[in-house]
Amino acid sequence: MTFKLVNILKKTINEGQYGTVEFTFKTMKPWKRKGNNPTWFVYFNDLELVDGEYLNGGNSMIYLVGDGEELSVNPKYFDYYSRDNKGRVLLNVLKKDNPHIADKLFGNNSNGTATPKTIRQALQIAFEDNWISSDDIYSPGVRNIHTIGEKAGTDESWSVVNFFDTKREVQNKINEKWRKEGNGDFVYWLADVFKNDEQFINELINIQWRSISNGYKNELKVSEKLSNKLGGKSQFFPPGSKMDRYKGIDMIINGKTYQIKPSSSVKEQDGTYIVNTYGMSNRYKEKDIDYIAYGNDNGDIYVFPNKNYDAKGHTQVEHYDSPEIY
Repeated sequence: MTFKLVNILKKTINEGQYGTVEFTFKTMKPWKRKGNNPTWFVYFNDLELVDGEYLNGGNSMIYLVGDGEELSVNPKYFDYYSRDNKGRVLLNVLKKDNPHIADKLFGNNSNGTATPKTIRQALQIAFEDNWISSDDIYSPGVRNIHTIGEKAGTDESWSVVNFFDTKREVQNKINEKWRKEGNGDFVYWLADVFKNDEQFINELINIQWRSISNGYKNELKVSEKLSNKLGGKSQFFPPGSKMDRYKGIDMIINGKTYQIKPSSSVKEQDGTYIVNTYGMSNRYKEKDIDYIAYGNDNGDIYVFPNKNYDAKGHTQVEHYDSPEIY
């Protein structure tokens, strides 16, 4: 229905010779201009003029077609950068004639609920200068601000905030704050909170760090000890790496892959090894992982084959094969 109405409007205006112009675009992306009065824009990339003649300030209507959208824009608010084949529009202006566009850019956030998706969207907006796109080694995420290294005393640049989408307690805190203080678009609001509410984001970071600190420190200790004990060629995959985040592989030693977990206790009972841990899952058996290595506070490491076990929830595992102990 929207496309039909826009096409009728275009036809009517063109017949009246008011000078409309149509561009196609490949992608559109929101951007926040910094300063005393931060302003949101939407950038349209890879513009191609397909109908009419662009007259700076002289057209009656601008149409932008692409990514499944056909948008109408008042030329007064359209900035065209012909050299870069880009254009931009104030987001608030674009929303007046195209009210669905915020949902297109950020998802439907009218219910104001923190989800992994909305948290990642808000992080990318809030920390745009520290958001690093994926490459051959690393997944996309925030780096060089609120880092793991700052907490652990290492040079690790991966940010603690990247884990916000995994922690229910963090999500509940965000939802509680939204119910008390939130207004407008949820993602915009949350991005502003992440950027400007230092007390609140530090509270979230402390909650998240308590959750991941033992696991991170355990991975460092276990990887170092196993590398020294087994010798040969080894490679450790730090937080944020694709191997760790998507494949569940924390390290490779002599061509064998390892997932590293913390353990508070390992007990043998009638040939079954009962391991108390956290973050464990039967789904690891579906991945290209050779061994599960559990490290404890005493410095012992129990290495089990990644098979023949049953994870009882995320905190206890029954292994039916004997481990190698280091």
